[in-house]
Amino acid sequence: MWQDQFMEWSDTQDAVYGPPSKNVGTIEGGSDIFTKPASCSLECAVRYAPGTFQKIETSVNQTLSQFAKSLQNSNISFQGELFLHHDASEAHPDSPLVKVLYDSICQVDPSRQKQTFPGGADARHFNKRYRIPAVLFGAGSLRQAHAENEFIPMDQWIQGAEILALMIARWCVSQEES
Repeated sequence: MWQDQFMEWSDTQDAVYGPPSKNVGTIEGGSDIFTKPASCSLECAVRYAPGTFQKIETSVNQTLSQFAKSLQNSNISFQGELFLHHDASEAHPDSPLVKVLYDSICQVDPSRQKQTFPGGADARHFNKRYRIPAVLFGAGSLRQAHAENEFIPMDQWIQGAEILALMIARWCVSQEES
């Protein structure tokens, strides 16, 4: 069934970033709970690893095609389209920026590990369009980020500020030496 393909997409999994994340962000349709809606629209997001867009696009199109085929014997019409694309980006793990930031993180909290972030952010513009190395870093937990009642505990806020101050100082010294 088409749902299985949407849920798996195993051929689009990346060794570092893992599987793409999929989210149905908006659903609109109908005018009353007692009537059959004349139309319904869904907007979905897929976040994927750098360099995998072609595979993602193929998987999305195959999934939409299979869904349309599953409706052939019904009175339901379907139109699906890929309408917005933000290219994924990454900073090389051995780049000077990543090294200086990670060394600063480890000095403040030695238990931290490097990890990828499968989300959308403006770092892609710096990395891809302007060729300026950029990474995402922030205090707090992704569990609270952009959620209802978003918050950062004060100790994590302070720790994040310490890491950024240390990173800036180290970066400026390394630039003077080069």
